[in-house]
Amino acid sequence: MDSWQEAIVHMSTSSPNFDLDDYIDELSDSIISNNIKENQAAQAMKIAIAKSMRVLTLRSAILALSISSEDSDEESIDLLADGLRSSRKDSFLGPSYLDALMIFALRSPIARAALANAMVRLNLEDSKFLLLKAAQVIGFLDKHVVHQDLRAKLTQLSESTDIEVSTEALFQLANLSLSDTLRSNNLESFKAKLSEARATYERVANLGPVRPDAELYYKLLLLIETFMNLTWNNSQVIAYISEIQQELQTTLYQKWWVDYRSPFADVCVSRVLAIADAISRVAQNLSSSEDWYQFDTVLTEFTALIMIIHNEDAPYNIQPDTRLNFGSTSNFIIMPRLGPVVNNSIGRRRLRRIIEAYQMAHGNDDISKNLEAIEQEVIEIDKLSFLNGESTADPALGGNTNQVTTQENAMNLTSFLRARESNHISEWALRQGFRASSLSTDYPFYLGNDKQINNVVVRLLEEMESSDFQKFSPQAYTRIITLYESLASFVHCVRNDLPAYTLCVEDGGKGIDASEGDLQEDLYKWLKQRFGSYVGYETSKISGGRVDLSVNFPEIFVPLEVKHEFDSINPLHIRQQYLFQADRYATARDGLSLLLILDLRRQNSQSHRSTRKRGSDIQPISLYTLDEGFWFDSLLPEQDLPHAKSKLILTGLVPGNQTKPSSTTHYSSRRRKRKPDS
Repeated sequence: MDSWQEAIVHMSTSSPNFDLDDYIDELSDSIISNNIKENQAAQAMKIAIAKSMRVLTLRSAILALSISSEDSDEESIDLLADGLRSSRKDSFLGPSYLDALMIFALRSPIARAALANAMVRLNLEDSKFLLLKAAQVIGFLDKHVVHQDLRAKLTQLSESTDIEVSTEALFQLANLSLSDTLRSNNLESFKAKLSEARATYERVANLGPVRPDAELYYKLLLLIETFMNLTWNNSQVIAYISEIQQELQTTLYQKWWVDYRSPFADVCVSRVLAIADAISRVAQNLSSSEDWYQFDTVLTEFTALIMIIHNEDAPYNIQPDTRLNFGSTSNFIIMPRLGPVVNNSIGRRRLRRIIEAYQMAHGNDDISKNLEAIEQEVIEIDKLSFLNGESTADPALGGNTNQVTTQENAMNLTSFLRARESNHISEWALRQGFRASSLSTDYPFYLGNDKQINNVVVRLLEEMESSDFQKFSPQAYTRIITLYESLASFVHCVRNDLPAYTLCVEDGGKGIDASEGDLQEDLYKWLKQRFGSYVGYETSKISGGRVDLSVNFPEIFVPLEVKHEFDSINPLHIRQQYLFQADRYATARDGLSLLLILDLRRQNSQSHRSTRKRGSDIQPISLYTLDEGFWFDSLLPEQDLPHAKSKLILTGLVPGNQTKPSSTTHYSSRRRKRKPDS
């Protein structure tokens, strides 16, 4: 491609024609595809806008200008704002200019001011498509940077005689109510705002145009409201929650599964199911502590879902990685602010994750017991705060800390509560020597709240869809998503924490004396915490055998076998040794089984420095990644039966008999200084 200076000269000296349009399309595509942000590229696009003949070429140049311009380029902002004002009646160019200003506004306060000014000027006589886009843009921006004039404009659009415009505006107003819910200072305010949002979604769902998204959110909020009203008789709660859940799942499949499946939809499904499952577990067990643990899960997943909903309705597709290319300001704009109710609940959930990760690596020692004592006291303080209508739970401001007995040099309750108040719990955990644990609110777009886990799950789902394996119903598929996510998260956690059964003897672990039973126990606790009563331990009478673990969802039964291996992890070896049993269990149930293998090969510990001293000729081998440790396999179906299909078996590896990274370093001996000759 020509340099930008050459492009500027070429376009400046050329008359508008279709060949020039092709040239402009090439330049625009280069900027958009490579996210080019250069002053000369922006200058080229300003000329391109004036020279474009085709509408599509003009649109591309407009978007390219919004990406390539510097944040403070007022000339570009004015050009886009003037274009929007002159195209308010144009059904195509009006929304295009609005798109471009929106992209600019993500990183530039000057563009945000120009965008707000332009949208306040809109009226109900403007293009229907511009008003639809404006409702989405107002909703997207105002949910993160509150602007009362824009809210008033959104209310005006909701009164439009065009049913599509009014429905979209109402839907965005409902989304704004969710943002307000997250900012609540106390539980009563939270309930009131949640009820307002639920009523608005219900109104949208009943207006006329088919809006299964509004119906989905209405049913979900109704479920959460019911969950928060636990003064009912237990049997009534269970019956009503079960009824709403059935309606929710019906709407869920209408929303996400009729026309397409995408990673974005999978993440939303995962969040919705996490909320529904947590509420279902409370309905079955109304013990005091369980209520609060599940309340924290519900609010954490709910907050993450709202973050996704906000970005789903953006005027263009914002991906979790590429959106950061538009500037660090977008981080503040995109993530909604949280009030004490949500912040405190997320803090409790993060503390529980930290405790679980610590116990997995170190067992139930004194530090673990001290952490649990802090957790119980946090719950009691928060309950007292809610009852008294307070917005803080800092013991220095009147909380009760008598039950906590912290050890010398250990963590303390006050420091945790203050870290939670300022949303710095991860930093608190690191100061105390714990590994910070991520939640869905940290990475709302990722399955498993982690890019590595997300990549594993997305790849597995794509392979399932493109293969000739047995197909599953939409209902079963949603459960498979959450199960893959949980399994990959478990292996990821084990690889990071290195419990004793994954460490070599030289580093204080069990080495090759570890067994599949160690992995089975840990996995059972993990799945039980995530899926509750759906999880079974050594379920018998499955094809005449007894499966190690099982997850018995209402939609699909998934057996899970755990093995250990000392010789080879070659997929052909794994197939010969273990796949027959997994296949039998899959055949006996719904055509899917999981196989998790603890890799205890001796070579895993050969990188330890003590081993390398004894054998210097050992060649180091790189450990396989999380993604490389998962693959699908199957046995051939019965050839004599034309309708027989292969059963799907997901195999995963857990590295064992490992060395700690620090134990692999082999320092050379320090040379002694020679004494000077006398």
